[in-house]
Amino acid sequence: MSKDKVLIVEGEETQRISMSEFLESKGFATVRAQSCEEGQRQSCTFLPDLAILACSLPDGSAADMMMRLRAVHSSIPVIILTGQGSGDLTVQAIQQGADQIVTKPVDLPALLVLVQRLVESQRNSRRHFAEQASHGNDRVYPFVGKSPAIRKLLDLANKVAASDDSLLIMGEPGTGKGLLARWLHDHSARAPEAFVDLQCGQFSSDRLESELLGFEKNVSANASETELGLMEIAHKGTLFLDEIGDVNLHIQAKLLTSLEKKQIRRTGEAHDRTADVRLIGGTQHDGARLMQGNTFQSDLYFRMSATPLRVPSLRERVEDIGALASHFLEQLGRDLNLGRPEISEGAISALQSYSWPGNSRELRNVLERALLVSGKRDLTEQDLHLGTSPSLVPHEGIPRTLEQVQRKYIEEVLFREGGRVDAAAKKLGMPRSSLYQKIKELNIPRPATGNHAQAASNNRLQNLEG
Repeated sequence: MSKDKVLIVEGEETQRISMSEFLESKGFATVRAQSCEEGQRQSCTFLPDLAILACSLPDGSAADMMMRLRAVHSSIPVIILTGQGSGDLTVQAIQQGADQIVTKPVDLPALLVLVQRLVESQRNSRRHFAEQASHGNDRVYPFVGKSPAIRKLLDLANKVAASDDSLLIMGEPGTGKGLLARWLHDHSARAPEAFVDLQCGQFSSDRLESELLGFEKNVSANASETELGLMEIAHKGTLFLDEIGDVNLHIQAKLLTSLEKKQIRRTGEAHDRTADVRLIGGTQHDGARLMQGNTFQSDLYFRMSATPLRVPSLRERVEDIGALASHFLEQLGRDLNLGRPEISEGAISALQSYSWPGNSRELRNVLERALLVSGKRDLTEQDLHLGTSPSLVPHEGIPRTLEQVQRKYIEEVLFREGGRVDAAAKKLGMPRSSLYQKIKELNIPRPATGNHAQAASNNRLQNLEG
């Protein structure tokens, strides 16, 4: 893992050197400056995680320096060093948003505690924003099975995980490109930082640019409307863009520039901000097709595809389907409070004979639907309804229409997700807009949240035929 970086701007040489040497002995990287101008210049190349600023500097104050820093490093924590006769400047720095005030002469062990706490708090804040942006993307092992295809992928993934290079993951829809991207992040030096994922095809070009780079709109002389971009949220971490081939060439060019300079510029803003991001892209197309269709910026493609990763389809790893089914059933059993469901040999054979156009995601959905509709813990071939519509299959003498099955299934997923449409859409493997349309079309009420929702969901699972 790379060291956390501290910028020290202090006019007194003895203080500057003592703080720098002490923090470096505790595992931090530091850079020193003695003026606002030098500090700003150093910050552009050093990309600090925290700044320690003397209240009074030869060419300005800590408040001045803090404004310059945060114009580029928008959320950098700042510690102000204050001495005798600097009361007014200290108040000004506090008003500008300084995080901590330390009195000179500096108690170095106490300073270390503050630095550690602020850096960790900033890291946790980025993770929190990332989880919100990614809707809590689950950590799922992407290499279940022992087929040659999945073993080959695991071997290659182990080789590139520790690298900081951008990567391109290819594979059909539903193969688990996002799960692989998350695994690569978790096994890289950036693992303690934020992981952010985005489905590019869900946004228009203008909206996608704002999602990635952020947005700053001047509303009046004293106020602004600000939207934090995902590249800022993913600073020091990883950004996964699924279907990166759907991103237009203009935005791809900006992505390439951001990767090279480790900076982004929010829409509507006149200056750059720090964003050190590892980019992983996902696409269902092979590289040759992307380049032939002129939908991929060539420099960005070559930067990302030096070691391409291809996730095999289920059709290429039929021997893994039994292990995958057991893996998914164990997860579903926990989610649905069903213990550990079992599946018959006949059902496994049926799963292996199916073509799986939706790959692993479809397999999981089929098993989840089978558990919900059958109400059983031991699944047989008849419970799977592969290749047929569940609406045509009577259940214990009670005919079901397709609409009834869809409604029941969506209701259960919504209940388990506490009414959160974003999370439910992800579980169902469908766009959020499509789920909203289904909720309206089927007249599905939004469930309660919290313990009442869980209790209601458990009752509904026990009385699924009602």
